[in-house]
Amino acid sequence: MPELGYLAAVVALFTAYVRAEGKVAGAPQEFCGPMAKQQRMAVLTAAAVIAGLIPADWLPRLASLPDRGVIALALLIIVVGGTFTAVRRLRRVARALRKDKRSHA
Repeated sequence: MPELGYLAAVVALFTAYVRAEGKVAGAPQEFCGPMAKQQRMAVLTAAAVIAGLIPADWLPRLASLPDRGVIALALLIIVVGGTFTAVRRLRRVARALRKDKRSHA
């Protein structure tokens, strides 16, 4: 399911982009989660270890995608969590910039 992998990569890049652009705009760097880089790496590493060590017949399948397993589930978690993280960072950056604008006025 390469599309899910691409989507997870795009979400990860956007999350990092929000942090970097917030810094350029004058806000403090935001490394908040819940799906920051460390958490994304932990989810994917755990899924890879599980997929590598547990027999395929024992692994859970996604109900809506019966031919997809633990890696697809991990990518889905990364997409959802990364999207939430990007939105959270955007809000925090916006709040910091509004606060900074008021203090300079």
